[in-house]
Amino acid sequence: MVEQSTDHYHALARARALIPTALSCAHSQPTLTTRWSTIISTLQALPPSLSNLSSHPSFSKSPLCLTLLHSISTTLSHLIHLSSSSSSSLGKLHLQSQLHSLNSNLELHLHDCKLLLKTTTISDDEPLTRLQLGDSDSKHRALDELLTSMKANVNSVHAAELSTASVAALACLLTHTMPKIKEKAVSLVCLLAEFDSCESSLSSDHLLKSLIKLAESGSHYCRVKSLMSLQRLSIKPDAAHLVVAHDGVRVLIEMICEHGDDSITLSAATATLKNLSVLPELVRHDIMVITPVMVTILDSPNAEASKQHAAEFLANVTSIHESLKSLVISEGAVRSLLSYLDEPLPQEPAISALRNLVDLVSIESLVSLGLFPRLVRILKDGTQGSKQAAAFTIAKVSSYREVQELVGEFGIMDFLVEMINGKTKGSREAASQAMAGLMSGCHKNCRKIVVKKRNCQSALPGLVQLLDWNTSNRANKYAVACLLCLSRSSKSRRLMIAHGAIGYLKKLTEMGVPGSTQLMERLEKGNLINLFTRSVSL
Repeated sequence: MVEQSTDHYHALARARALIPTALSCAHSQPTLTTRWSTIISTLQALPPSLSNLSSHPSFSKSPLCLTLLHSISTTLSHLIHLSSSSSSSLGKLHLQSQLHSLNSNLELHLHDCKLLLKTTTISDDEPLTRLQLGDSDSKHRALDELLTSMKANVNSVHAAELSTASVAALACLLTHTMPKIKEKAVSLVCLLAEFDSCESSLSSDHLLKSLIKLAESGSHYCRVKSLMSLQRLSIKPDAAHLVVAHDGVRVLIEMICEHGDDSITLSAATATLKNLSVLPELVRHDIMVITPVMVTILDSPNAEASKQHAAEFLANVTSIHESLKSLVISEGAVRSLLSYLDEPLPQEPAISALRNLVDLVSIESLVSLGLFPRLVRILKDGTQGSKQAAAFTIAKVSSYREVQELVGEFGIMDFLVEMINGKTKGSREAASQAMAGLMSGCHKNCRKIVVKKRNCQSALPGLVQLLDWNTSNRANKYAVACLLCLSRSSKSRRLMIAHGAIGYLKKLTEMGVPGSTQLMERLEKGNLINLFTRSVSL
């Protein structure tokens, strides 16, 4: 540590010693006096900057300070050498170019001094600070070292280092004139975006604007990395808002249309649009433009990685924007979503989108398009989430007589009974809602539960449990409707009473749940008749 400290002060002394000589040389120049006077003004600002830097608490420990001092001495030495040869060996234009470069270097040194003075700790522990220092070559080397370090150890750069200045420096590097620097900068952003702790820091206006611009006009490598970064960052609402504000929707659609044959570009752009679809301010015009693109992706045989994102986009916009459902249907989305269900892809996004649309489509069309066989397959073999979405889809059309007839043919009631008896609250609610609609006005569906003893015994306990008056239970009104349909059977009434239905119904009656009073009256009447019958027999 003592040796490092000595090196710093030796380098400081050398730089300070060169400044008077450099000023004297600059004052003595007979030609291009305007340019030399600019250099003189910059030189005069160096001594106070060096004094301030040397008084920084971390000065003697910082390799960045030592590197900067060496760079300043090199520039000053070059100035002294140039002043001695300027009038004899260099042409005027060449000399002007040299002086311009020289002054740029001096101004860069002053900038770096100010930057280090603003940094609380200017030690090796802040590698991202180096992105803000030095010329293009220095930044290039800093990017190389950071990328190598992060690839070797992903925890080598911590979220705390992502200061506003560091993010601003990254944003500037994304628009650098050197292609290699842009590519390495966007690679670094893409790596940092993988850290949840870095997402908020990276969601800056300048950085996201630079990413969108790079996605639009950068090289293939930059485009892919930019889109991957936007996909990751746009998960956060703040970043998503900025992407929309900076015309990101247009750029993303162009990327899909122009580079749809590139699966990575297509997937990242589609996923980003899916992230944006949850924003209420995504305007109608944008959705009208995006929707046919998403339907095309669903129909594409070579877009497996993007189809799920497209289905999720349609599910989101039809959930948020009620008025846009007809538009989505008119683009052929229902047929495309049903075809999606035939592929070995996650089913929940597509069936969730269909759930939002089916009540606006004629039953004849849904039957001809093959909705119900696909729902049966999901209810039989799908994931828990897809089964739940399928049950809600059935509930949306359950009041139609044609649907009530069809469910018997496809055996859908049996699958709903299994869900009623399950442990997941959401699935039980979805199943009870579907069953309530299918059983109302259709005694055949009621008999399918009552006649089959196995099904009756498995369905009734689950339905009675759903009578729970807990405020988080949204299914009790559907359970009441189901049990009311089944209460025509004396055997069903006895089973309901045995499982404690009357106790639940007393509370539901007080709460004013529709049908609860009528159901309780039937059960109590049946209970009294049973008691009277037993008394007479005794």
